[in-house]
Amino acid sequence: MDKDLDKDKVNNKENVKDKDKSKNKDKDIDKINAKKNKTKKLIYGIITAVITVLLSIIILGLISPIYFVFIRSFSPAEDMFPISLFPSEPVLRHFSDLVRITGETGIPFSRNIFSSLVISVITTAVQIPVVCAMAYVLTKIDAPGVRMFDRIIEHTIILSPLVLYVPQFFLMLKLGISDSYFAMILPFVASPFSVWLVKQYMNAAFPTEIVYSAIIDGASHFRICFGIVMPNIKPAIFAVMVLSFGNMWSYTGELFAHSADIMPIGSLMPHFAQREEIAGVFYAAAAVIAVPMTILAIVFQKDIARTAAVAGIKTNTRKGVCGKKDRVYPKKAKTETK
Repeated sequence: MDKDLDKDKVNNKENVKDKDKSKNKDKDIDKINAKKNKTKKLIYGIITAVITVLLSIIILGLISPIYFVFIRSFSPAEDMFPISLFPSEPVLRHFSDLVRITGETGIPFSRNIFSSLVISVITTAVQIPVVCAMAYVLTKIDAPGVRMFDRIIEHTIILSPLVLYVPQFFLMLKLGISDSYFAMILPFVASPFSVWLVKQYMNAAFPTEIVYSAIIDGASHFRICFGIVMPNIKPAIFAVMVLSFGNMWSYTGELFAHSADIMPIGSLMPHFAQREEIAGVFYAAAAVIAVPMTILAIVFQKDIARTAAVAGIKTNTRKGVCGKKDRVYPKKAKTETK
């Protein structure tokens, strides 16, 4: 019995020692993990701080031109050069000079605003359904030449607009609509970038199964595109609206038109930029151009951000209804003949 008791005591002591050792090991491991976590948090904090500083610099660089345009449009002539952060005495003289100088040419400033509104509103109103229809065909219909047309649009985005101006100019001449509103609107009705943006959003955010269901219910492609798809891709439509209106609102129009009574606001900018004595008028005109674009960007910023995030997702644009296995109109199975 005594021997058994001694063995039990020895075993208990060994178990206690093992537990102490394991506790000490756990404490050491916890200390090591705590140090690692502190190091990771420190590195993460440094990286976050660096990224925040870089993003702040980028944001300031993007905002500063707009800020100085508005500040200089209200600054007196003596504050133009060098650049001042705040005007010493805010004035509205530059805006009245803008109206006066444009009126001296025989065309009132209100006419330029009207031309810009006509070009911007009509181009945007026509571009949205055209772009949505093209994106629907590229993503939801499998037809001969669709894949090639898709590649052409993607490669056209890379090209500079200056490359397309010359053939567009001769096309307007052949159609006999040069020097008119139509000549300034027609070349921008179908924007390759807008088509790509809506296509990416439609492919990533709109399920193909809904198109299947609508086809089974007897809906036409026209009904599916404009009655089902478009109401469900509103963020992409709003993003295209902002981009289209902004581009056309600042459009100069000098290549396709030369009559003063149909020229938009953007056509005034090169003339004002050549005269240093009316620099304030130049910034006043720039402020007039920037105001609507800034308001639209602020109002629809969530839709623009969402569209950019969804369109950036890598997707296969030829899957689903457009794919070889799943077609809108599947090929009939071939029957084996003996």
